[in-house]
Amino acid sequence: MIRQRSVNLLEHELANEESEFLLLCFSDVLGIDLPTKYYVLELLPYLMDNLESWEEQMQHAKSVWEDRFAQLDMDP
Repeated sequence: MIRQRSVNLLEHELANEESEFLLLCFSDVLGIDLPTKYYVLELLPYLMDNLESWEEQMQHAKSVWEDRFAQLDMDP
């Protein structure tokens, strides 16, 4: 039971980290200007599998940081 709970926590944290990384790399998709667009394009082939699901996740979120603030008991 403890092992499963730990695995769930790690998977959740991994998903959060991936989401934040994709936000930093592809924030221009959401209208946030990114000064390093040229360099991020080099990562596109490696991140293509995750990009579509991340876009859907961001479209359904009310706020980009809403879930993270809720986990930390903070108001955005």
